[in-house]
Amino acid sequence: MYKILVDVYVPSLLQNFEFFIPLKSRVDEVTALIRKAIEEMTDGMFFPDSGVMLCDRESGEIFNINLTVEQIGLKEGSRLMLM
Repeated sequence: MYKILVDVYVPSLLQNFEFFIPLKSRVDEVTALIRKAIEEMTDGMFFPDSGVMLCDRESGEIFNINLTVEQIGLKEGSRLMLM
């Protein structure tokens, strides 16, 4: 499974995190994995509700959760935001 490295900014923490994400996974699956990883890495300082969204950091575009990472056009080094 091919993965890409992305940078994810979390405004509520004022922190960036880097993740390898699989191109063939849907955005909702990737969002859940990232959310859980950040919860664990911050020792509970990040405790979002179930409505977190993954979006493009530059444009603010919210990604369609039913599409795959590849379908929305993410590439190595993409800069994302988890809100």
